[in-house]
Amino acid sequence: MTTAVDAYTEAREIQLKLARASYPMFLRWVVTEDADGYAVPAPVKVAQRTDPLLPQIISGEFRPRPNPFPHVEEMATDWQSGRSIIYLKARQMWFSWNVAAYALFKAMERGNVFVLSQGQEYADAVIDKARFIYDRLPRELKKDLQKSNTREMSFRNAGSIKSFPSTKDAVRSLSGRLVIVDEAAFHDYGAENYRAYRPSISGENGQLIMISTANGPHGFFHTMFSEAMEGRNDYDWRFYPWTARPDRDRTWYEREKRAYSGFISDFLRENPASTDEAFAQLSGVVYASWNPEVHVAPSKVPFEQCHFRLAGLDFGGSAGNPNAVTILGVTKDGNVHQYAEFAPPGDLTLDEIGGFIYQWHKKAPLLSVECDWQRSAITTLRKQFSLPARPAEKRREGLHITDFLLKNNRLTIDPSCTQSISEFYGYRWREALDPNSRERYQTKTPVDHHADLMDARRYALSRMWKQIMLLSGTVTNTEGRPPARSAV
Repeated sequence: MTTAVDAYTEAREIQLKLARASYPMFLRWVVTEDADGYAVPAPVKVAQRTDPLLPQIISGEFRPRPNPFPHVEEMATDWQSGRSIIYLKARQMWFSWNVAAYALFKAMERGNVFVLSQGQEYADAVIDKARFIYDRLPRELKKDLQKSNTREMSFRNAGSIKSFPSTKDAVRSLSGRLVIVDEAAFHDYGAENYRAYRPSISGENGQLIMISTANGPHGFFHTMFSEAMEGRNDYDWRFYPWTARPDRDRTWYEREKRAYSGFISDFLRENPASTDEAFAQLSGVVYASWNPEVHVAPSKVPFEQCHFRLAGLDFGGSAGNPNAVTILGVTKDGNVHQYAEFAPPGDLTLDEIGGFIYQWHKKAPLLSVECDWQRSAITTLRKQFSLPARPAEKRREGLHITDFLLKNNRLTIDPSCTQSISEFYGYRWREALDPNSRERYQTKTPVDHHADLMDARRYALSRMWKQIMLLSGTVTNTEGRPPARSAV
């Protein structure tokens, strides 16, 4: 006669066998950690009497299994199919644990998995989660660990998980069947990384999983997701709004929304109900009048026929703070067009910078090259390249000149200047926290860690405004009165 113990043992063996072959079944064995530090089974649908983790739940080792999240189960099924998918999502949708679990499953299945995150801390967290899950798996589902540290897990006679921050050379020369890109909209080198890892996933068994909350209506992730929606690339797409979590109702939504008073655009972007809400304009942008449909356009006047021409140069010299050059022309009716940009990542020599500017100077003479303050570099540009380089007047007025030109539709950026266009969306007023009321407010200082082209253009526009005032014989500012709001 078959006893209850025998029946349980037989059912367990069947579930273990299925879990080795199927990620949705593997997910039933996954244990995560909640915000209070307790071990909690994955939120997937399992009948209580057949729950493989029931003994540990009864003993109190694990907390009860949460109510299932249907979107988590849909993801597991999608990933098992091998499809490459781009995900747009609301915040806190259980993606991080799902990514760690799937990476672990594929690595123990003999696959090499690469996970790209927005920074080293996030990259390390992926390995931490994978190790947490691995430590709580039954021994029958584990492969022997060969190597385990903060950035890698590899298994004997199987595969590995390697987690990287999105840097310039993050995945160059590496190959793997599965690439997972987490919070892709916030990667500084998203496009560069994609070009590097795309060959490794282009084969029959390659798979890309790209995930992110939105970061404004621009950038690499926005382009990839939009093209997937429109059928202009070969990736599937999924959108999970805030309602995808069954434990979030309208009461939760309204409570959270009130907490974002004054920053509703940010709240909608992180808790969207639609893709339009997700990709809404970021709040607090310095240039709120920026409109790509108006301000991104080809030049109407050839560079050589401009009334006068200028260049702006912001010295950087590192991957995180690159050199940046903008080339501008001003027409006789006072319209300004940016013809070109030059801001490759990494260190540039003065020969490269000077050579780029000189090519434009040779087409038609530049009135001035407005430079960030580096006297020796300015001297070299003057002597070696015969460029009219001078120290820029880095005054606050430059922000208002740019804003004035945008509001009056007198500044256009050439479509080829993709980095300059992208910077407009992330150039925001710095936020601070009132120490007394604990309320957030916008300061008078713009902030963007990658707004080097914005600075270079501002230097040139400040000089341009002076030249226009000089030619017209008028002394005024962009609004005819002292600026009401100052910024640096």
